[in-house]
Amino acid sequence: MYRIAHTPAAEPGDVVAAGALEVSVASTWSNILEWMLQPGLRAVIDTERWTNQVDLRFGVADGWEVGARLATRTDGGGVLDPLVQWWHARIGLPNGDREKVEDNAFEMFVEREGVVVFTRPSGTRVADPVILVGRRLIGADPDRALTARVTAKLPLGASAAGTGNTDVGVQLDGRRSGERWTLFGGLGWTTMTPTDALEPYARDGAWFGHAAVERDLGPLSAQVQLQAMSAWLHGLGSTELDRAPLNLAVGATWDLVGLRWEAAFVEDIRPESPSVDFTLDLRVRRTLGR
Repeated sequence: MYRIAHTPAAEPGDVVAAGALEVSVASTWSNILEWMLQPGLRAVIDTERWTNQVDLRFGVADGWEVGARLATRTDGGGVLDPLVQWWHARIGLPNGDREKVEDNAFEMFVEREGVVVFTRPSGTRVADPVILVGRRLIGADPDRALTARVTAKLPLGASAAGTGNTDVGVQLDGRRSGERWTLFGGLGWTTMTPTDALEPYARDGAWFGHAAVERDLGPLSAQVQLQAMSAWLHGLGSTELDRAPLNLAVGATWDLVGLRWEAAFVEDIRPESPSVDFTLDLRVRRTLGR
């Protein structure tokens, strides 16, 4: 429900160098289940989502970058439900009502007071593209950087993948580097225009932020990142929909065959909140023209 609106990503504190083109390709697999059956509210959001995304960044001048993001999303029953339940049991996290639904099935609807306010079909669709402009505010010192960015989601994708509206976000992203440790952080605000059916239950926008620490281990670097967002939805009658989402990511980056590789595992850490349960992400990036 959040992803049909504009949900900007955590960004680095640095911009692409002038004249350079950065190309990155990411493939992400997510397992999602929210199950609610209570007076006035019936909802099942049960899917596995495969997202494939291309990001382009170009340094148009010293301290300035422009970029674009295009993605496809595939929703379906998936294959990971048994593995996710085993993992949750292994680390002592609640099963999140998974015992109440069939493994590897697809269903997606939210019904409030007998009225369906959200539903999406399975299948593969092109998501709304996102464009951005970034301006470096601090960066003369190699140990620190701060960048301001404006992002916009354009309603040019499939109708079932978006709201049909344009949304705009602004954010600040920073970096502070030491000999072996690097700190990252960011904070921003985005408009999140709802569909007509969701309008009574949606706020005009949401705050979002991230904080991360990276350790240089020689052949690779390891990261831990906390991602948070204020609640966009309200009044639906369940903390699984009305609460603020919070996620923890652990990852690693390394260089191989002239490419920068990034892998991450993301887990929601706040029970009964609108967060993706389990995500695996792999990204490859290369910068040309440096």
